[in-house]
Amino acid sequence: MQNYVSPSALQEQLNEIAFLTNNPIRNASDEIFRKVAEQKHITDSQLASLYHLYPGIFEKALDLADTNTVTKFVSGAKVLFQVTGSAGFPYICFEDYCSCPAFANSSIMHSDLLYCKHQLAVAVVQALNSATPIQVTEEQFTQLACVDRNRKVVAAMTPNKGFR
Repeated sequence: MQNYVSPSALQEQLNEIAFLTNNPIRNASDEIFRKVAEQKHITDSQLASLYHLYPGIFEKALDLADTNTVTKFVSGAKVLFQVTGSAGFPYICFEDYCSCPAFANSSIMHSDLLYCKHQLAVAVVQALNSATPIQVTEEQFTQLACVDRNRKVVAAMTPNKGFR
């Protein structure tokens, strides 16, 4: 039996996809981060643009990126990032997802925020290639990627302490 999707639900899904792929803020920030990656540094004008595109959160994201709170985990071709937030809690980030409550509330529930500060911190670190990848097994990667309903990371790994 096929699942039925109503025309209005399908249109809503298509609108969301169009919003994500044709969003001028996303396109502008993606272009800025692409140029940062090419140049291997971030200019004052690029910083100013990102502050303007993400008022209130880009400064916090830059603080996270500057304080080495972003950890890159790699298993084969799969990559995820763990970002320790300002409260000291680790969040799991992929390109279009973060396990933090702000992402769930603002991005998923209300669609008024493209990225949270953790995702922006990851974008900065990726563009500057400043995260040393930590190789993990497939099982460790799966454990890292698992987040429970209460938004708590089931397993977190720190570079010096291993799994906890």
